[in-house]
Amino acid sequence: MGDLLSETQLRELSQQFGSVIPKKNRSLDDTAFQHLEQLLLRIIHTAASAKLSLAHGAAAWNALYGFLELSSLSSDARLRELSFASTTWISVFELFLSRSQNAKAKPLRQFLHTWTNLLSKQPDPAVQASLKEHAVTSTVTMVIDQNDFSLVKPAFQVLEHFLHKGVIVSFDIIREVARICTNGTESNNINVRISTEKSGELDPESLSPIEILSLIEAFALRVFEWLRYPDIAPIAGRLLQSFFKHSQGSKFRDSQPKIKAPLWVAPLREFLENEPSMFETCEAHVLPGLLDLSFNDTLAFLETLPVQALQEGNAESLTLLEIQLCLAALKISSNTPTGVTLGLARRYDATEVQYIASGLLPHPSSTIRTTALSLLTFTSSPINLSSIQCLTILQQFIPYYHAEVNPKVRNEFVALMEKFCDKLARAFVALHKYHFTDHQIKIPLHDAYGHLEVGDEHNVAHRLITAHSSFSRWYIRFLTSELQPSASYQRHISALKIFVTLLPIGMNATGSRSLFDPVTIVNDPFSSSHPQFFGSQLLRLLLDLVMDSFDDVRLIASSVLTAPFMDANSTALCKMPLETYNTFINDALCRAQSILNLTGRADHADGLGRLYCLLHHSSKNNIEASEWSQNGWLIIEHLLKGLENDISVAKSDIRLAVKTAPLHGKLLAIRYIISSRSFHDLSDPSDSEWSARKAANDRILDCCTKIWEAVREILCFDSPEGYEESEEGDSSLDLGNGTNDTLSFCWRALKESSSLMNFMVTNISYSSSASGSGFRYEDFQKLGNLAFTQKCAQATQSSDPQIKQSLISRLPAHWYKSALKIIDENASTLTRRSAGIPAIVTGILSAFPTGEFFDNVILDLQAIADAPVGFSEKARDLRLPQVHALNCLKDVFTDALLGQASEPHIADTLEISAGCLESTIWAIRNCGLMLFRALLSRLNGGTDAYSTRASSPHRRFSRQSYEKYPNLPNLIIKLLSQPSMVALDAVSSEGDSVSLSFQAQKVYPALEILERSGMPSEQRTTIREAIRLHMEGPVWAIRQKAAKTSALILDEAEFTDEIKQVLESKAASQNAVHGHLLYVRFIIARIGPKTADQCDKIFLLVTRSFKRFASKNNCPFTAAAFVEILADALEQLIQNKSITVRGNAVSLQIMLRQRSSGFTFISREDLPPCPSIVLLAQALKRCWALIEQVREPKLRGPSNTPLTARGASPFNSDSIRDQNGEISQGNPEKFDNQMRLTGTKLGLAYNQNHGDPMIWNAIGAWSCKLSFALDETSDLDTRLAAAESVAAFIATLRKQGFDNWVAPELLSVYLAIYNILLDDDEDVRDKGAATTSTLLSAALGKSQGSGFLLMPLAAGARLLDYLVTSYHTSIVLFSNGICRLTGASSSSNLVLIIPSSLSSNNPTGVCIHLRPARDMLHEFMHQSNTLFNEEKQNLFLDPAKESKTWASALISFLPSLNTPHKIIPGFSTWCLDALSALIEIIESQDRDGPLGWTYKVDVFVMGIRILAAVRVMVHCSLATEESDPTSAVREDCHALLQMLTRLRTVGEEKLVHGLWVGYAEEILDETGR
Repeated sequence: MGDLLSETQLRELSQQFGSVIPKKNRSLDDTAFQHLEQLLLRIIHTAASAKLSLAHGAAAWNALYGFLELSSLSSDARLRELSFASTTWISVFELFLSRSQNAKAKPLRQFLHTWTNLLSKQPDPAVQASLKEHAVTSTVTMVIDQNDFSLVKPAFQVLEHFLHKGVIVSFDIIREVARICTNGTESNNINVRISTEKSGELDPESLSPIEILSLIEAFALRVFEWLRYPDIAPIAGRLLQSFFKHSQGSKFRDSQPKIKAPLWVAPLREFLENEPSMFETCEAHVLPGLLDLSFNDTLAFLETLPVQALQEGNAESLTLLEIQLCLAALKISSNTPTGVTLGLARRYDATEVQYIASGLLPHPSSTIRTTALSLLTFTSSPINLSSIQCLTILQQFIPYYHAEVNPKVRNEFVALMEKFCDKLARAFVALHKYHFTDHQIKIPLHDAYGHLEVGDEHNVAHRLITAHSSFSRWYIRFLTSELQPSASYQRHISALKIFVTLLPIGMNATGSRSLFDPVTIVNDPFSSSHPQFFGSQLLRLLLDLVMDSFDDVRLIASSVLTAPFMDANSTALCKMPLETYNTFINDALCRAQSILNLTGRADHADGLGRLYCLLHHSSKNNIEASEWSQNGWLIIEHLLKGLENDISVAKSDIRLAVKTAPLHGKLLAIRYIISSRSFHDLSDPSDSEWSARKAANDRILDCCTKIWEAVREILCFDSPEGYEESEEGDSSLDLGNGTNDTLSFCWRALKESSSLMNFMVTNISYSSSASGSGFRYEDFQKLGNLAFTQKCAQATQSSDPQIKQSLISRLPAHWYKSALKIIDENASTLTRRSAGIPAIVTGILSAFPTGEFFDNVILDLQAIADAPVGFSEKARDLRLPQVHALNCLKDVFTDALLGQASEPHIADTLEISAGCLESTIWAIRNCGLMLFRALLSRLNGGTDAYSTRASSPHRRFSRQSYEKYPNLPNLIIKLLSQPSMVALDAVSSEGDSVSLSFQAQKVYPALEILERSGMPSEQRTTIREAIRLHMEGPVWAIRQKAAKTSALILDEAEFTDEIKQVLESKAASQNAVHGHLLYVRFIIARIGPKTADQCDKIFLLVTRSFKRFASKNNCPFTAAAFVEILADALEQLIQNKSITVRGNAVSLQIMLRQRSSGFTFISREDLPPCPSIVLLAQALKRCWALIEQVREPKLRGPSNTPLTARGASPFNSDSIRDQNGEISQGNPEKFDNQMRLTGTKLGLAYNQNHGDPMIWNAIGAWSCKLSFALDETSDLDTRLAAAESVAAFIATLRKQGFDNWVAPELLSVYLAIYNILLDDDEDVRDKGAATTSTLLSAALGKSQGSGFLLMPLAAGARLLDYLVTSYHTSIVLFSNGICRLTGASSSSNLVLIIPSSLSSNNPTGVCIHLRPARDMLHEFMHQSNTLFNEEKQNLFLDPAKESKTWASALISFLPSLNTPHKIIPGFSTWCLDALSALIEIIESQDRDGPLGWTYKVDVFVMGIRILAAVRVMVHCSLATEESDPTSAVREDCHALLQMLTRLRTVGEEKLVHGLWVGYAEEILDETGR
């Protein structure tokens, strides 16, 4: 066929075809025709090559379709015949199927269009029909068989294009599916049976309607199954739309009026029921097209959905899929109001959709919540008005979305709010014009307000203006409060992202209007009260967040702070003068520097750098400025001078520099400034400005050089991380302050200097020399040499690949020679990843990622890696440059920038890495294995080799790997072959574990290739036999891996037969038996919806083998494996809802009992813990648990299951011990299991004897245990066990019909549920939310509406409301609320509950002890100097917000507390002392402001707690005013109000945190002060 055509040749040919191919009555001679014929073959041969780059492949496809298109229109008959020839058409068809995966999309689309035209214009009808049948048969078979992933996508493209162009109709596909069914192809697992007399040529008229319907659903399900792959989902969705579109007009639909639902509903539902996680994909790629097919079909689809139940608010009775389908239909019809969906939108008006959506906003499913919010905030009106009810609902539920844990859902929410805020701004301007122009413009008021009376338009418009303006002000206040220091990361990042979208600079990119757009503010009739953006409170919060622990929070906060300096309009948003703004930043800068000097933390250094950049943004280029902070160049000069002084300190005394002069903060500041737009705005065409910039460049380079000199001794010291200073102080390296602090100082300084150099080199706008001020060759050389020197010096000390720069010509070749020299010099100095040597090589190659230089480097590295190992008598003198070369190759092949250039070298490197796996030297084997894994990732992407369960039955095999790399099958056989005796002897001398590792390192990579790419078509028998030998081998891990691989490459239709053959075969050893049983387990794990019909047969086969593998088996290991198989088979029956599951469970139970004599030894406690016995015991326990799950409740008894308490009563009080609640340190798993069981037992006992004091005591003891188990210091398993215990208790009571849900003894249980809802782990909170939903549904029922499906935050709010309403006279709850409000810990400030006093609320049963707030304030104000910040246990809980919540709840108690309790005077005294201490601290401290003393989270939270407690006491006084006007509480209230007024005054003077002052003002406003 000849050599491949080059990319240049193909491009030239594409341009020459117009002149070479004859037209207009011209013809070709024989030589010219043969030349063109051979040229077509060469083009096809080139396009079929697997080694083409993307650009080369695109040129080949362009040349191919250009040749075919012009040839089909040529005046030469032979050339037309060549283009229309069936052989040509079929060859390019097969080429498209096999090579389209690695080609660009545009040339493929053009080729597909040309290729389809050739078929449509085929002059011979018989040939046309034959080619069409060939294409349909091939593509449908690929879709049905699902064997090769690489062929399915092009098959979809062909079918969709044919249907779209009308080349085929849906019945052509149905006929092919029917042919597959009539041929009895068992491997396809299509549950459709066609009458045998209809085999052969199938005519749609001969098929019954039921058969046609089955065939349509079968094909659709096959297509649906490919939606799980993102790159196939779009074309699969288009194919389904085209397929069902051409199925609508069939006689089948016309003759079946009884079938109301569209044809696509049944397969869609079946797929989503089996794959619920794929709903979002269907919603994005499938549903829009299907709903747009036919209005009648869409309405019929809606009739199948429970929309009426959602309108009635009864979501609890619906499945998740039903709710999702309802919302998706409404969402799609709302978002695309054209054509068919326009009529759908008219069916449900905005009010109905709004009501449905509002009821689902607190739903536990994040998908449903997001869709509901999308429906609620969307309107199709061009004016985009929102109803008052909608705004009220959003104000209630938006806070829940801000705390969303899932980042995907959180980003979707931010996008929705961006659109909604734009909608509010536009609606506000429209309403303003309508209101103040005498209704001269028309706006749809009825959409937002409903029915309007004549003449009422003016009042309605005014009310809507007020509602929109009020909502805007509320949302800004809410966003500001979300930035408080104690808020979680989720709330911080959500508020900041929305602030970015609200800025005019953020809105200008999309051309939309902002709430802060000056036009919007001016048109607001309430502009005097409109919140300007940068007030002191918001500025303070943003500046504090610039020093936050999270990178993205610091980044976005600093981005928001730069908004006032973007343009003139943005400056109008700042509430304060820019001079005051600069003063705030200056103060924050000084404090940030002090904090950094104290801690040296990376986040503080980053915050300092961003503050300097903000100051640079806000400063003006004032030449006459007296202060360095007022001029951009003076700021840079100040930074460089400070950096040079700090470097001098570090060079002279490293210990002093660690304490007082961290370098990385100023380095970050310089990098941020020179990368900002404001820095480039300083550029002035005058020579003096260019000279200043050049001088700054030189000083920066000089600083980087001096930093390296200062830290080199520390970082290049051998193993500094193991250094410990001796008492005598005679160490050659005295780190003084501690190893961690000193190493951190040095490493961060070097890292940031490297990052600064990297920016200076790679940023063209900075380093360009076009203006005369950029870098010259000498500068690049100096920078590169410095970086290379640093990396070489650390080549065996560090593994960080930080310095990877874009280098200029002439330098890489020199550095590459030096790199080869380093590899040779460090051949005997080895680290696992060769430290910095691979980073040097990849950094050099980054300069020239293609070409001869790159190829030569790869060949050099391959030669070194494949070189024989030299001999040395001493291990330390052994030279292994192969290790460094292998590690360099690994980094090259995993580098994205070098991916395309390294593609041709993969095959050769695979051979080298496979050879290294047989080396007798561990270092070479290990590096060869890492290289092999890197190459595997290049072949097929990710792997599921480490999953604990076999992957899905729908395998993503790609045969392309074997076609692209034909040496792979031989490599697999080589790796699976048994090692030679010489190799085994060599490694066995190092120990048995080394020998086993040697075998595993060879076998695992081969098995992973098979798992990813499937079985090659060549040498299948040899490979299967090699896998079988390893599956029967002596190494457990290799047996398991081989068994898993064998199961994954097994066809689904062969499951039953293969299991039967394996279980009946005879094994030579117990190792072989174990391998066979593991093989069966992995096969059973692959059973899915398509193979569920095999479950019963498989279970029967397994139980028949019970006697051989269990009762008469003396090996506990293999017996345990077989019992696990029994459990797996039974679990599959349960999951697939088999009708025989109960009978099979009973038969298994009887079998285990009758043959339990072989298992009696596992229950003897006197035997030592043997691993095999433990495995068997765990397997039996799992079997019994599954049987218990299936059996009828009435069959359960204490004699046959360990899960039920023994005794006549379901509850035995003696079983609850350790009432102090402490978790057993010896066996926490036992404690967790007991905790889970206690909930059910207590629920049964309490329902039967809820008036028994003994049960009350048991509930009290259990609640005490729960409080300890739910403590934030407990591990996750214990907290989850406690949540499950409470859930079982509530579920048991509801199931038993319990109705006294407000019993006093249940209060402690409800408080435990509330604690669960505040847990740090999402799974625990979700369990608590489900428990709360069950509780409220049972307790409230229909009285307050059904459908209690709640997310954790909404569940917490609803539960607290329920507690306040149901226990409004409870002193116990009031006291507990005081403890929560003030932050009293459960361990030191327990609320003691005496059961006998519960019913009468006797105050003797309650006692609280609060720690003085003065002591806590002084403790929290201590400044920590730790290098690494200690993360708090619960990152979800916001203690400040929680205190405010409980303060509001306690205030609602006060009217019901008829008699003041003795705890109130004590609480009043605590409040007086706390508020007095807070005022004293404010007066004694310096001015607060940004990063001041209230910057610490604990201090801020304590202040909010004190103010919240004061608020409760003030309202307590108001509540007792009528009953006892002269009480001491009343006097204390007056004192508190006076102190609160003093706090407000002093706080404003001292710039105390704005949220403190604002909260104090709210309290004073509530009292009329």
